[in-house]
Amino acid sequence: MHSLIPSLVVAVSTPAGDVPAVPISGTPFPGAERLDEIVLKHLNVIGCEAAELSVSSGGRILHRRAYGWSDQARTVPMKPDVLMGIASCEKPIANAAARALAARGRLKLDRTLAEIYGIQPEAGYRDPRFPRVTVRHLLEHQGGWGKDPVGQLPAADRLPFLEWDHHVPQLLASIARNVKFESDPGSTAAYCNLGYSIVRDVLTRTLGRHFIEFYRSGLLPGTLETGIYSTTNVREATPRNAVWNAGQGGPVWATSDALCRFMAHYWANGERRGSEAFTWQMNGSLDGSTALMYWRPDGIDYAVIFNGRSPQAGHDAIREDLNRALDAIDMR
Repeated sequence: MHSLIPSLVVAVSTPAGDVPAVPISGTPFPGAERLDEIVLKHLNVIGCEAAELSVSSGGRILHRRAYGWSDQARTVPMKPDVLMGIASCEKPIANAAARALAARGRLKLDRTLAEIYGIQPEAGYRDPRFPRVTVRHLLEHQGGWGKDPVGQLPAADRLPFLEWDHHVPQLLASIARNVKFESDPGSTAAYCNLGYSIVRDVLTRTLGRHFIEFYRSGLLPGTLETGIYSTTNVREATPRNAVWNAGQGGPVWATSDALCRFMAHYWANGERRGSEAFTWQMNGSLDGSTALMYWRPDGIDYAVIFNGRSPQAGHDAIREDLNRALDAIDMR
């Protein structure tokens, strides 16, 4: 059994000369110094202030580290319990929540949006396929309306991405009136962020309370309460332990270790995890987030989050660097 050792502060230098030390906090795995080097490398490439990395096995956190600063002025060092925007890395959690409620008989995944939101034919459908779209189609990115139905709406009905969760009924009504479908619902996958804004709203309607409350206590009781929050829960004040631009990272914030705890029980598609040796990867990317969840076939999982993004720092490059380093470390 390996013991955990305390963290240190690491100084990073560049050819241009010395730069301020980049603080690192948390509990490292013995001999895993290369993981810190990799995160610092990509932190520098992205040009952002903060990052987190957690590595786990069976839900047991083996390596939990925070890098950089939680404020834009770079005066408050990051800690591993700081919440960061996770962008699309929230989608596996939403998927798991929908499937869990379906298994409990509280949500019918094949129920149509037209029925849920009461959008009747007399309102006028631009495409006759609209009333066939179901919750399941959204979870599988098979709504039929393509990647960006909001972009097809009249200018008066279009809303910024971070406003979608607050206006789901209005957006759906406008889609019904204005959007011509690209394919039959359920026939073709086209990655669509709007679908998950709708799923979150359906979850809230089904639960009678904000979806984030089910993420915290309904999926893994006792494990996610302090590790996950939502910017769309207007009744809840922004937690103090949030990185300065967490909202720009999407509607849901989390810590990297909370993501690892989730990964121990669920696959990226939201299904309950079994003993199979699958490999899964989930990417998240917004102006305030580069996030990656990776389920390795050897049972080692990891989640890494940066509070920024850059075309020079792709998810695959981060994954390759981390996997190469983990291949050389015995974490059993």
